[in-house]
Amino acid sequence: TSKPYPHGHPVEYEVDLTYARYFNPNFSAFGGLRLTNYDTSENRGILGLNYRLPYLIQSEALVDTEGDIRLRLAKTFQITSRFSVFAEGEYDTNTRWEWSSGARYFLSKRWSLISQYHSDHGPGAGVAFRF
Repeated sequence: TSKPYPHGHPVEYEVDLTYARYFNPNFSAFGGLRLTNYDTSENRGILGLNYRLPYLIQSEALVDTEGDIRLRLAKTFQITSRFSVFAEGEYDTNTRWEWSSGARYFLSKRWSLISQYHSDHGPGAGVAFRF
């Protein structure tokens, strides 16, 4: 017999492992792999571009080896030297629309506390480490 998942749901993941080439502070290109265990997807290669739009809005466009396209816009507002809020919207030809927003409190240069609400996964909180 198989063991039940915690809370009745399987643990799902999607990880992008990429190498980026920076051309200037506003533009970069990347390529790599998308690893996942979703029932409806498989591991894929990805190629994409990042471009910083006016008002410091981050944009990303990528295509994977199955022909799915993903477009993303993101913006961070630095409220104080230690506190920021952020929002992100994404359209994927496979999964359609999703969005998230949240807040980040910087404990130090490398550590932050973070809280977030995601349209598909609900609320969450955690600790972020920058390297």
